[in-house]
Amino acid sequence: MERSDVTVADEVVTDDGFSLAERRPRRQNRRLPARFRDEVPKPQAALPPTICLKPPVELHLHPPPSMGTNSPSVPRVLTSPQNAFGLFRQYKAENFPSQDPEGEVETTDLSDVLSDHRGHDSAAAAYLPYPNENAFLLGEWFWDDCVQKSQESFRKLIGIICRPEFDPDDVRDVCWDSINNELGGCSQSEEWLDEPDAGWNETPITISVPFHHKTDDPGVKQYTLPLRHRSIVGILKEKLSNPDDFRHFHLQPFELRWQRGDPESPSVRVHGELYTSPVFLEAYDEVQALPRESGCSLERVVVGLMFSSDGTQLTSFGNSSLWPCYLYFGNESRYRRSKPSNKLCNHVAYFQKVRRTSWSFLLQILSP
Repeated sequence: MERSDVTVADEVVTDDGFSLAERRPRRQNRRLPARFRDEVPKPQAALPPTICLKPPVELHLHPPPSMGTNSPSVPRVLTSPQNAFGLFRQYKAENFPSQDPEGEVETTDLSDVLSDHRGHDSAAAAYLPYPNENAFLLGEWFWDDCVQKSQESFRKLIGIICRPEFDPDDVRDVCWDSINNELGGCSQSEEWLDEPDAGWNETPITISVPFHHKTDDPGVKQYTLPLRHRSIVGILKEKLSNPDDFRHFHLQPFELRWQRGDPESPSVRVHGELYTSPVFLEAYDEVQALPRESGCSLERVVVGLMFSSDGTQLTSFGNSSLWPCYLYFGNESRYRRSKPSNKLCNHVAYFQKVRRTSWSFLLQILSP
């Protein structure tokens, strides 16, 4: 009887070659519940090849009256495969686009979470030119406060050196003069991209400025100011001729939709990018409905232009500034536009800035 018990126990221990103690840590690989998981964004699924396409469903749309009886074929609904989150693309076209910018998207283009936790080198790179976080905090304390330190500034310094993470070895051999010189000057590796042949022009513009009747010379006065600008068409040609940017450029818009795991459940539209918005799709349909020029068979697309403008301080110590006008293309993903390292911002113009003293003087003479 005892021999039989020992045999059974031996079989339990050596069932898969591991003892119970060795098998127990395997339970740590269990997946966390959904409420505790933080899923990173996933790129869109690639479009299927043309030879694998099934006959798409036709849309019952009425052609514009201007197209007449010789209107082109009615567009069809083409849907891409779903990604890990159930997102898919829906095109209204005869065929899928030959260029798939979504196929060029990687996980690192959608989120910085992975790159921020790859190791100590990536964490240290976030504080460049300082070698580590403690050196950065001391440098920030030195430059952000005024020359004459106050008691509040002293308390900030005490808070930095009393942190549990503070290590004197992190700041013992730091070359502070070299870091300060790098912060105060321009990096030699940076290149000024606006060369003389970049298409910059100077055009005089005239504005009307009204003067109050109580001034010495009342009435409306004309002032002519120079405006430095570039051709938008030239910028667009430069963008499309750049192979690195063109492969991420969406020429054909689509609807981004989401569907549950059940294929019978209805899909829901998802809003996020400009090239998936209803206005962009409507503009694209209007362009396709226009009559073609004689002998032209080129593809007609819509380009979204996004402008912004804000004052820019040129130096850390001084009052030199500019007021540029920036141009972004809505055909590029917002994830790429939000990364300065992609260099997707285009300078399109520089405005003449009214200095503060002149503006104050204008307010005084224009006030009743």
